[in-house]
Amino acid sequence: DGAVATLACPPVATRNTHGTGCTFSAAVAARLAAGDAPRAAIEGAKVYLDAALRASASLNIGRGAHGPLHHGFRHSAWPA
Repeated sequence: DGAVATLACPPVATRNTHGTGCTFSAAVAARLAAGDAPRAAIEGAKVYLDAALRASASLNIGRGAHGPLHHGFRHSAWPA
């Protein structure tokens, strides 16, 4: 419909941001494939990405400037 919306949430203090773009686009695609309308798919993907960032905030894994997201946060906990 051409509408523009801003999806905002409080920032997450974490260096574990590697893969956020790919995760967001994959979550949108998965929700569209499951039958969500475009706006609902985008909003749901944003909720998932925010939760994955929060779940990975205290992780100290990976190398380099940015560690990975905790994609499976709903199913298992990683040690901090």
